[in-house]
Amino acid sequence: MVNREKLTEILANALASYNNGHLDDAERLLENCILEFPDQADALHVLGLVKYQRGHVTDARTLIYKATKLNPNNPQYFNNLALILNAEEDIAAGLIAANKAVFLAPENADSQTTRGLMLQRSNRFEDASRAYRKAIELNPRHLQALMNLGALLRGTGDFTLAVDLYRRALATALAEAGADGDGTGPRSDADLAAAVAKSHNAECHRIPSHALYNGRDS
Repeated sequence: MVNREKLTEILANALASYNNGHLDDAERLLENCILEFPDQADALHVLGLVKYQRGHVTDARTLIYKATKLNPNNPQYFNNLALILNAEEDIAAGLIAANKAVFLAPENADSQTTRGLMLQRSNRFEDASRAYRKAIELNPRHLQALMNLGALLRGTGDFTLAVDLYRRALATALAEAGADGDGTGPRSDADLAAAVAKSHNAECHRIPSHALYNGRDS
């Protein structure tokens, strides 16, 4: 039985397990939590991320959608819901969720980047470019925003700026690889390209969770 006083600790442990790739542990903790507290929005949200990582996209959408209904003021819920709807090719609904995330947190680079993605997939390229630029203004090292805007500009023929954005993305990937590795980082052009491809792939296929449980019931 989940003790309400330990709810914060359980959710923090589940989130740490998720972020460290220990999906079995995260899923077990969260499902036990939800048995006791079926309307705990944070638990539903993170369990949705776990389900997404396992390829259960429909289950992920259902869980995170319920979290948004229980706590409609959490921008991370709507941001991640938009990304899951994008994976389901429900672009119109994804854009609605992304717009809500930006409405709740206009100064959040992740939300702006997700909105840019949904606008780009809606063929609203100028609006997408503005969203990506806003994300980069908020966080000049936001890898996904740099890559997405570079790809968008390459597609519209602005090759000079696209190359500059890709170079900035490479520099970001290099810095992250150096921080995460042995301190030397990749050296050759091939290593640089591999680093940014690896980082970009991780950004595209894994939804990070930044919304820690705040100690209040949602």
